Amino acid sequence: MKVIFGLLAIVAFFSTTAEANFKTIVLDPDSEFSLPLTCKGSDSKIKLEGGRISVINSLGKSYSLGLDEQLEKLPIMIGSSGNSNECVLAIKYAENDVNESYSLFVFDDVQGKYRGSVVPVITNPEFSAGKVLSNYRDGPVTHNDTLCFSTVSKDYYLCESREQFTEGLERKQTCDESKCFDSVIVKENSSIPVGAVVVSPKVYLSNKNEDSTFSQRKAYLVVGDKVVLTDFYIGGEGMYYKVAYEGKSKTVGWLASESIRVNE
Repeated sequence: MKVIFGLLAIVAFFSTTAEANFKTIVLDPDSEFSLPLTCKGSDSKIKLEGGRISVINSLGKSYSLGLDEQLEKLPIMIGSSGNSNECVLAIKYAENDVNESYSLFVFDDVQGKYRGSVVPVITNPEFSAGKVLSNYRDGPVTHNDTLCFSTVSKDYYLCESREQFTEGLERKQTCDESKCFDSVIVKENSSIPVGAVVVSPKVYLSNKNEDSTFSQRKAYLVVGDKVVLTDFYIGGEGMYYKVAYEGKSKTVGWLASESIRVNE
């Protein structure tokens, strides 16, 4: 049977969970479609032929996106970056029982083509104007990442990460376009720092080594000392917290979780 290219050869639908102006289409094998957008790069077409995913630009020239062979229907999320108005493609490449992972591409107005984002993979994404929310589980830890769009680099960057590692507590870290700031343990879905009280009569602070072992230091805390939690580690020896203690000077180190009582 002759393959008919174009919009009639795909199954297209609008996702009920898509945010802002993002849409989800499903591209059938051996078909192509024009982008249903008005952003920069919307004069291109996406093509799936012989398992190869490629883009056809406005001049009719084709280039590969460098993705693995795809022989089945291909979900693609399509939208724009927000105020900068670059077209964005999120192309599904893997899934399991709980997660769906997408490769992220942004239109480069200078090169006139789509390029892979510096954040190459997003999981269970939700798009809003200028941001992408990504939520997934990795063992006992739930990750909630926020990607922001840079009007300077014309690409996404990780502007906030949250890891829920125990009930009610998350490790939060924020970043700007050039650097990330120190992490802090906060209450779930908030920016409220979490404190704790030392319950051991005397407990030595430790350094965390590159191989995730801990080396005891001379500095110590005593029962009743109050600390702020800034990081965590779960390993074969149990859970450790990185803490900050404000005495005559600020002291930072790692303590075993059983040596402190976390404030509710």
